[in-house]
Amino acid sequence: MAKKRRKLCKVKRDVDRLGLSLSPSRELDIAAIARVAREAESLGYESMWIPETWGVDAVSVLAALAVSTSRIRLASGIFSVFSRSPVLIAQTAATLQELSGNRFILGLGASGPAVVERWHGVPFSSPIERSRLYVEIIRLALSGSRVDYRKHGFDLSGFTLSNPPSVAVPVYIAAIGPNNVRLCGELADGWLPIFVARGRMQVFFDSLSDGAAGANRDLADVDVAAFVPGLVAERSDELLRRQLAYYIGGMGTFYYTFVKRMGFAAEAHKVRQLWSSGGRRLAVAAVPQQLLDLCTLGGEAEAARQRLDLLREDGVRLPIVTFPHGSTEAEISHTLNVLAP
Repeated sequence: MAKKRRKLCKVKRDVDRLGLSLSPSRELDIAAIARVAREAESLGYESMWIPETWGVDAVSVLAALAVSTSRIRLASGIFSVFSRSPVLIAQTAATLQELSGNRFILGLGASGPAVVERWHGVPFSSPIERSRLYVEIIRLALSGSRVDYRKHGFDLSGFTLSNPPSVAVPVYIAAIGPNNVRLCGELADGWLPIFVARGRMQVFFDSLSDGAAGANRDLADVDVAAFVPGLVAERSDELLRRQLAYYIGGMGTFYYTFVKRMGFAAEAHKVRQLWSSGGRRLAVAAVPQQLLDLCTLGGEAEAARQRLDLLREDGVRLPIVTFPHGSTEAEISHTLNVLAP
């Protein structure tokens, strides 16, 4: 009989859990992000997730938020396992855990070849195995143990973190492919999907359950924290549709394939074709209303709240309201208030 693995970091299961994700942009500088974080904290939001794309780095923003907030949890959403070494990520996690008073959540992900190869110049090779190794090495380093690790191309020796955190850092993994979702079930504290479609999640939960069962874990030990594009504003449909079109058409094959698996194969193909041929406005217009309704929180406040409830019924324990690029601080503030837990 397989030896039962230790249970990982515990998370609360309150039905009113809610997070937000926001990236600094031309419309929102870091000072504005800090104001939003403090407002979200005052409204009872559980966590704030900072992505890292083509703007500022997430570490600096998280450090600024750590010293300007006191209760809201702070998370990387996400650090790519191809852009930093595992030991550096462990050092960063330990530092942010100390700065925040043990409020940090480490969100990791493989990203995709469009980002990893074109932006970072690193071959996108064996992403699932690399994610596994990163989690193993990072946890080993954060435990304060000496890191001597020689496996699958890594040859690390003699590293010991001088200031291991006194409280374990939860590790969440962004995943949308079946094998990567299975990995989350096996070893992550939480699973971070995106564009979850209400009523069409069972195929992904099957993979998550398979991973947990293979590791002799209880599925309830894996937090399901989904990035849900959301904005309650007059421009919500415009901005949310634009975001979906960009991910389906302009971010490689991962999100495109994910949307196809949710039952929108023909629609995803059309969006991708239009985007690739330069017809980006047409690609945005081709995003089907049904997909927008299933995967986003837009429109009127009451409708958005009802969609949150339906996501929770589908098994999403922590919806993370993910604001589309172009959202103004006023629009974000309004959305936070009308969706507040």
